Amino acid sequence: MPSPSAILRLACFAFLPLAVLGRTVRPYMLPRDANTISDGLIHPKQLAFSVNCLFSGHDYGHGNGVLEGFHYLMSRGGMPGNDPGTCGRISCSHDTGIHWCNEDKTKRKELESYQVIARAVMEIFQRKPCWQNFDDDNFMGAGIKGKALVDGEDWSVWVAREDCSAAPV
Repeated sequence: MPSPSAILRLACFAFLPLAVLGRTVRPYMLPRDANTISDGLIHPKQLAFSVNCLFSGHDYGHGNGVLEGFHYLMSRGGMPGNDPGTCGRISCSHDTGIHWCNEDKTKRKELESYQVIARAVMEIFQRKPCWQNFDDDNFMGAGIKGKALVDGEDWSVWVAREDCSAAPV
């Protein structure tokens, strides 16, 4: 079985427009809605992340829940927003929640797209220390949790086990 980063690269590749198949695609070049720039990709400033895999207070979620959440975020339109100092669950499947948080305690934050949140999810997914019982052969049975803080941007994303049938925490 391929590694989590190889699977995520394949998952991301499935969303890219056919026009980019012949060129190198960097991880920060994420799909964007139609009617944007001619190549269909966003080219934001390269984001830097600080990932905390020892995210306390939460149990490990499921790798397949993170992958489904990633797909969902890549296809979702709109601009997510959160009030000062709040978090919101934006995906939950296979009892694995994905939340994004406004770390700024004084003002509301709105992000340019859900795809930038997917980029943060990818940062957690690709860090082996964020996995529990991962043996390089089967990530589907392994657990994952972590928090990615976007350096200098006052927002973060966290992934962990969560009861998807319950109200968001």
